[in-house]
Formats: sequence, structure tokens, C-alpha cells
Amino acid sequence: MRAAQSSGDTRTRTHDRAALHRARAQAWALVAGVDGTDQDPRRVAYDVPGSETPTTDLARDLETGLAQDYATLVGLSEPGTRAVLVALLTDSTLSAARWGAPAVPFPGLPERA
Repeated sequence: MRAAQSSGDTRTRTHDRAALHRARAQAWALVAGVDGTDQDPRRVAYDVPGSETPTTDLARDLETGLAQDYATLVGLSEPGTRAVLVALLTDSTLSAARWGAPAVPFPGLPERA
């Protein structure tokens, strides 16, 4: 929805990232075996800030939050399964930076900044 409310490069970037995040969520739901079940976390309703919040701020905050989540999961996962989470952490951190997030010494770990 935010992509439709934007224009130009912001619209394209927002649309592309939303599509990527939907595909990733689908893949995670399939791997976890929760796709289409009551346990599917994608079924949870959440509030997206209204149009008074600039799309760039929303995207930056979303990507920063994802980086924090991926960093947490890296620490909780088995050593042989961390590569995909590190790749997702890196991708979200770089995307957040493109949306204007400041560089931090330990992406995804705000307590270490």
C-alpha cells in the first residue's frame, strides 16, 4: 500500500522490497510448516503508521528492525545454519542504510552501537 502512495524511485524501491519481504515470509512459513495454519505469524494484524510518517522513515525503521531480528536469530541458531541469517542481516542493514539509517559498528545489535 505504501508503494502505491509514493512516486518515482521511492515507489519502485518500496514495491520491490515489499515483494522481496513477502517472498521471504512465504519461504519461512513453508520451511517452518506453518503456511496456511493458525500458527502462521503472517496472519497477525499490525498497525502501519499513517501517511503522516514518510515512506522513507517507515522503510528505514522496518529494515532496521529486521536487521535486529536477524541478528538475534543468528545468535540463537545452530552454527551450520547461520549463513542464511547473516546474509539476511547484511541485506537488511544495507537496505536500511539506503533508506537513510546511520552506519553502526554492530548492525542489528543496537546495544553494542
